Amino acid sequence: MTTYAELQDKAGRALQDPDHQTFEPQMVKDMLAAGWREIGQYAPERFQEDLTPIADTLSYRLRAAEFPDAPNDDIEVYKVEIWDASVTPNLPLRFLEPQSSHPMALTYSQVGWQFWNGSLYLPNRYVDFIGGHETNYIIRVWGYSPWAMPVNDSDVVPFSAGIEEALLVYTHIEAMRRLLANRVLFTQWQTRSNNTDVTPAALMNDKSIAQDEWRRLARSIYVPREAP
Repeated sequence: MTTYAELQDKAGRALQDPDHQTFEPQMVKDMLAAGWREIGQYAPERFQEDLTPIADTLSYRLRAAEFPDAPNDDIEVYKVEIWDASVTPNLPLRFLEPQSSHPMALTYSQVGWQFWNGSLYLPNRYVDFIGGHETNYIIRVWGYSPWAMPVNDSDVVPFSAGIEEALLVYTHIEAMRRLLANRVLFTQWQTRSNNTDVTPAALMNDKSIAQDEWRRLARSIYVPREAP
């Protein structure tokens, strides 16, 4: 498995700047972060999260451990159920209908669960169903989520080889955008990376080729979503 430090090294080599003479480490991290967000649009992380019910509580923030700084509204939820966790194996008790599938969804908020601003909201009838069983029941949620960025260089990158390849290609595109937008940076890159024969026009052509490659890889890693 690739660590975050190894991923940064791979990005540096792909940018023909392995020693970070042009793209300083933080800049490489910023470009990787841009690709990381884009990857999440095409190949989000599939997740299952078990929520511990709290008495008389209607809303539950999802993936708080992965995104501790703020709720993440890019999460997509497609299924919610209530399970009895006091038995082995756990027993499914009730399927919770999504608000979006109900014909009265636009006029009444209590027809099913909904997700917005990073939190799952339950109708009162489901809270009443759980009432008194908070220590035994769990709320099991399935969905798709952006990938949480690594924090430490030793953290393992959670991607498959195909997604990692797509990420590096997108990072390369981000680098070329910066080079074309910043003449000083472009001049530094030409000199330090032994690319004095590369003109802005040639770089634009390389960027176009990389974008075609990104589109090809994005199609190959795309994850179809299940609808609620």
